[in-house]
Amino acid sequence: MPDLKYFISENNDRVDPGFNFLTDQTTPKRRPLHHDNYAHEIFNTPTYDGLLISASSLKSPSKQKLIRQFGLRNMLRLPDHVQLMGDCGAYRNADHKAYTPDEAIEFYQSLEFDYGLSVEMSNYELTLSRAQEFIQKHKQNHCTFTPVGVAGGVEIESCRYEVAALIQMGYRAVSLGGLSRTPDQKLIEILQSITPLIPDTDFQLHLSGVLRDASFMKHLHTLGVTSFDSASPLRRAFMDKRKNYFMDNGNTYTAIRIPEAQENKGRIKQALAENGGSLDTYKQLETEALTAIRAFDAGEKDIDSTLDAILAYDQHLGEERNQNRNAYRRTLEDRPWKDCKCNICTEIGIDVIIFRGNNRNRRRGFHNTYIYYQQLHEESNPTTEPPFDEDEQYFPEGRAQYKIHRSYERSQSLIKKAKQIAKQQDPLLRCQVCLFSFYERYGDIGIDYIEAHHIKPLSEMQGEKESKVEDLALVCSNCHRMLHRKRPWIKVETLKDILKKT
Repeated sequence: MPDLKYFISENNDRVDPGFNFLTDQTTPKRRPLHHDNYAHEIFNTPTYDGLLISASSLKSPSKQKLIRQFGLRNMLRLPDHVQLMGDCGAYRNADHKAYTPDEAIEFYQSLEFDYGLSVEMSNYELTLSRAQEFIQKHKQNHCTFTPVGVAGGVEIESCRYEVAALIQMGYRAVSLGGLSRTPDQKLIEILQSITPLIPDTDFQLHLSGVLRDASFMKHLHTLGVTSFDSASPLRRAFMDKRKNYFMDNGNTYTAIRIPEAQENKGRIKQALAENGGSLDTYKQLETEALTAIRAFDAGEKDIDSTLDAILAYDQHLGEERNQNRNAYRRTLEDRPWKDCKCNICTEIGIDVIIFRGNNRNRRRGFHNTYIYYQQLHEESNPTTEPPFDEDEQYFPEGRAQYKIHRSYERSQSLIKKAKQIAKQQDPLLRCQVCLFSFYERYGDIGIDYIEAHHIKPLSEMQGEKESKVEDLALVCSNCHRMLHRKRPWIKVETLKDILKKT
């Protein structure tokens, strides 16, 4: 099966490399399309495997001019390893006139896409009809891009029917759409229904707009998914109020809002309209907040007075002061930007967690995408079961607490360290309860596979920020299920005793 690939949808996600964070000034005489940097120009290692490009995103005259001069890949300044997936969508203009298969093929072939999606229509019958015409024209024209048949819908039978029809037409790659809000277990059931249809290990199955945590996506890979696209890690940097800065240990933090005090900016404009007052007052509070947070970063100011300066500006803007205080305190206490070694955090430091303008917010989004990609490729094999558990159905009144407990079991860096230590004592990585070895039973496919169970009682986990290696037990899937079978969770030693008695 092909490696799991992550595509991100391109939406003018660029930053000014010469932006001055102290003065908030952009580079003089800057021409964004020529001058600004994409994420793949900032990092030394990949942050995604490909870009998803919609036809509508390339319609501006300035982009069209650059494409004619240099080509799409050169305009985007893409390294060789980054692939391009094209999507014409259903309509080419506001009049809802649909793309024809000929137009879609011309678009993909002329711009040298690696993959091109068939045209999606208003219902599955029309979509399949266009897909048939699309692949026939692709063959007739000896196109070099890989044609991707589009299937959609949230019902198992309809997805299975459409995928089967596309494979029958000769498609070697299929994209499933309309599943972004599908519950995890339903998504698994849909994929399980499709898996038997996959003709061979070279077949490619793409999920459109679907993104979950890295461990779950790696589980979907075992069900036949070879690629997926989403810009969620990037977008959360400026669309999520709370969890907008990622760390590689699975923790998330709240970036500290210090908006620009300009009367034409949305937050300030709204505050002036609703509360009145002078713009100079906002400017003074803004300056005090920025000065305070930089002094804190330099070790020249304590956390409480720093928070007071930040929250004074918050309060004037109508923010929920007390709620922000707790989230901001955690960010400042942990100083996550100090621990991150990515190019963004090492270059701009504390500015990465200041929620303020495109050049900070989008850089934080690039950081998030980098972290997610590292988590996705941290191990070649998934280390935990998917996040759906039958225990959630058996104990619905404790579902929220159960999810907290399971989140402790999904820190990939911690699990990796625990496995490395365990392998030094037992190269077969046997279950600590029943001594089952995935490698002994399944051969090479089971190398290094084991699941992690948190042995500390849930009540003792509340308020803790990090788990330790000694808090984990490495167990097989069956024993893991049994450990979660009752409340409180069964202890490892107790389960061992149960096995001995049986």
